[in-house]
Amino acid sequence: MGQGITGKILHVDLNALTNRIETPAETFYRKYFGGAAMGLYYILKDVPQGADPQGPENVLTFMLSPD
Repeated sequence: MGQGITGKILHVDLNALTNRIETPAETFYRKYFGGAAMGLYYILKDVPQGADPQGPENVLTFMLSPD
């Protein structure tokens, strides 16, 4: 991995007041290069279809890009 990438993603659940650290494989970063692609991956994965934009089932992502 390039400099500045720690290989860890922090997930914070404000409803349950929990957090967890995900450590994806290097192939994840090669496939979803850049912050926008990684953010979209988690939005499509975690938000149910038809979710209320301001409802608790929605997610907010902050992704940084190495470029």
